[in-house]
Amino acid sequence: MTYSPYTSSGACKSPTEVSADVASIAAKGFSSIRIYSTDCDGLANVASAASSHGVNLVLGVYIPSSGISAARPQIQEVIDWATSTSTTSTDTDSPPKNNWQSVEMIVVGNEAVFNAFCTAPALAAFITEAKTAFSAAGFAGPVTTAETMAVLSQHADTLCPVVDVAAANIHPFFNGQVSASQAGKFVAEQMELLAEICPGKGKEAWNLETGWPSRGEPNGEAVPGKWEQRVAVEGIAREVGGRSAFFGFEDDG
Repeated sequence: MTYSPYTSSGACKSPTEVSADVASIAAKGFSSIRIYSTDCDGLANVASAASSHGVNLVLGVYIPSSGISAARPQIQEVIDWATSTSTTSTDTDSPPKNNWQSVEMIVVGNEAVFNAFCTAPALAAFITEAKTAFSAAGFAGPVTTAETMAVLSQHADTLCPVVDVAAANIHPFFNGQVSASQAGKFVAEQMELLAEICPGKGKEAWNLETGWPSRGEPNGEAVPGKWEQRVAVEGIAREVGGRSAFFGFEDDG
């Protein structure tokens, strides 16, 4: 499940509000939460709540429209948080643990090339920089980026060598030939293609943003609606739910 710790007015949610949201996410059976950046005290508030409810984290280093230089401080923010002693453990007989244990994956950039916030070579260099820093600080998990399938395919020679998993944001609604009942099969097929974008490199495919709108204008065979959303999400969960992040906790349509 993707999550951003903002209120409807754009203000940062309080720790109590974040904790209630994460409790709701956990109660619905989600095992991981993807956050896009370190803002709004997300590392402290979301991580603390996630740990309390046995939920893992997919952390994000967000590249804004101003470019990579504005994103760089987030690397150190993640490291500072992750290497601090965990305050959520209740096991007093074990040695103190850091926060890396709850981090499933780190995503550097979210459609940054697609949105022309940076070039593919610049993104590849930044991912390498981040991976080096995270590894030196004790993180042994995968580091990747999230782009559209088209962007990752176009820049495969540049991006594939620096990511640990092949990841994309796959929204079936954007394909006008896919109905809600076909969403799960469509996403599964796209993930098979995603795994082939980085051939011979053993990159597992992950869908880091997916879902279906509950309202809005139709896109050909893709019709929004609450019933359609349920059908589509259930289909995606059935086919590839273990490697998909559903967008999102708040109702964005």
